[in-house]
Amino acid sequence: MATRVSAGVSVTVDNQSYYTPGTASTVPLYIIATKGSKTNLTNNTAVGTTESGVVRVVTGIEQSLELYGVPSFRTASDGSQLHGDSRNEYGLLALNHFLEVGGRAYVLRADIDLDDSEAGETFMSLGVPSIIPTTATFFGEGEGYLSNVVVKSNLVKPQTFTIEFIVSDSEVPQYIVRSEQFGFIANEVLSSDTANFIVGGNGRGQVGKTFKNSLIDLKVVADGIDFVAGDVFTFQVGYTAVANPANVGSGTIEGLSVDALLTSGEVFTVTMISDTAFEVVGTNSGVSGVAGTIGVPFDNNKIVFTVVAGTTDFVAGDSFTITASEVTVPNPLGETDAQRRVKIVTALQAVINSNQDIRSPYFEFNLVSCPGYPEVADEIQRLLTDINIDYEAFGVNDVPVNKSPEQAATWAMSTERVRSEYNAYYYPWCIVSNIDGVDVLVPPSAVAIRTIANSDNISYLWMAPAGEGNGDVVGVTKIGYVTGKIGESAKFVEVEINRGRMDILYEYDKNINPIQFIPGRGFKIMGQKTSASAASALDRVSTVRLICDMKRKLRKGSFPFLFKPNDQITRDALKSNADSILADYMSKRALYDYATVCDSTNNTADRLERNEMYLNVGIKPKKDAEFIHIPIRVVNTGTSL
Repeated sequence: MATRVSAGVSVTVDNQSYYTPGTASTVPLYIIATKGSKTNLTNNTAVGTTESGVVRVVTGIEQSLELYGVPSFRTASDGSQLHGDSRNEYGLLALNHFLEVGGRAYVLRADIDLDDSEAGETFMSLGVPSIIPTTATFFGEGEGYLSNVVVKSNLVKPQTFTIEFIVSDSEVPQYIVRSEQFGFIANEVLSSDTANFIVGGNGRGQVGKTFKNSLIDLKVVADGIDFVAGDVFTFQVGYTAVANPANVGSGTIEGLSVDALLTSGEVFTVTMISDTAFEVVGTNSGVSGVAGTIGVPFDNNKIVFTVVAGTTDFVAGDSFTITASEVTVPNPLGETDAQRRVKIVTALQAVINSNQDIRSPYFEFNLVSCPGYPEVADEIQRLLTDINIDYEAFGVNDVPVNKSPEQAATWAMSTERVRSEYNAYYYPWCIVSNIDGVDVLVPPSAVAIRTIANSDNISYLWMAPAGEGNGDVVGVTKIGYVTGKIGESAKFVEVEINRGRMDILYEYDKNINPIQFIPGRGFKIMGQKTSASAASALDRVSTVRLICDMKRKLRKGSFPFLFKPNDQITRDALKSNADSILADYMSKRALYDYATVCDSTNNTADRLERNEMYLNVGIKPKKDAEFIHIPIRVVNTGTSL
């Protein structure tokens, strides 16, 4: 403030009223996989299913349905549920299950399409389709063109491709590619010349870079006005005949397609008999009627095409070959559930490991889950330890779907299970109702997070989400696991978690939190152990969630003191701020006691020289009564009690 010249009183303000604003107790991050290019309840494209690597904030079931559509669960030909199938949209159902009681969640979709509905379909193919130049169109404001379009052998059907430009945070225009057969397709090549990873989206195309995957390669080139969101390229790919290299004429065959009576493989030879006419010979049918005329559509009830003259006339003997073969649409994910699971898990792992948005300070989640895929627990653990998250969130994981209680206990001792104070596992899987009213089998993490959210709503996040009230499980009708061949003949086995099974699941080193049906009281979560490798105060969910919350509040509450003088005045203010945070915890039954130190004893001369300030915090977290003992003493009549 300005120096006074005349007499008077100056009043200054030293703001020491810093506090950490309140936040929602339960904010999960769901890593999910879905079908691509789904439709929502209004029959519009569910935008969330056309993108990957984008962190979405979802605040209600209506928004979830708008973004991702109704969760899809596979059924057999007889209509029965394919329980445990890796293509079921477990994460999406878990999101909706949580939103019934929670107010906000983050969602990160992996770069994979769970839709393989055409897999196994058999049809007659006429070779590998190629782009039909005359079909390429553009609608929009931008100026540019398509180049280097190469169709791959994996693409077996004639179809239409759409390239749609989208809104992006990137400095360069981006687009998504859709196939009529496969829906949203991702860029699968990692190189400096491709756009596999771009800020805001994994698998999108970038103008000026090559888009590559197993179906098609292409490049969008800018030329003048920039492309904007909503600009669209479309083009068709179709079959072409193989021209004899010795042909004199430069004409082509166009509009080649299969007619209704072609039901088996056959090789057709189209031979010019003059510069205006040709004949067609098939290996099975011989000469097919009257010779055709150049420029006139030909149809022999097996194939349809038009011979188009070029700049150089055909001569007698010029020819084309058309090979028809029976083709079965391959499953892009694999033929077995095990094969499909590998691809899906790989995509989920990739999006967790590579996405930088979920590591930004803008998304403050405190739970992380990838429902239905316990294989990604390692990646979740690495995410939690990332320097930008630094154990301010807690992982909620599943036991595999095909484990009985005894097998689950054995699995818990294997290397497949992640051991960490910041992760917890739940068991068994649960039957709940989907949005469409169909009962489906979902992973226990979906149920656990909803229960945690309800517990946080009625108490505090450091209260154990277990037992009566805080551990109430809502919406579950059965619990169990599956046996048999997942994806085909898997059978749901309802299971009772009795005292003996509770013991083998919950005993030290197994540390699996059981979901149990209690007669007259309903389903409850009856455990709250973390998967810690050693017994300590951090082997309980309530304590670790308290630590996560405390770390975040102390970090945010201490931020205003950065770059302040490193003297006792600042230290006292920092200590006072921390004391107020810890006192609040203590008043709400989170702590038995605490202590803080921030003075010359822990802020030594060496630390001052390094521009460091230390605030040491000691806490005694509360303990929960998990085991109640009631000894009863029986004595003889007349004996004093």
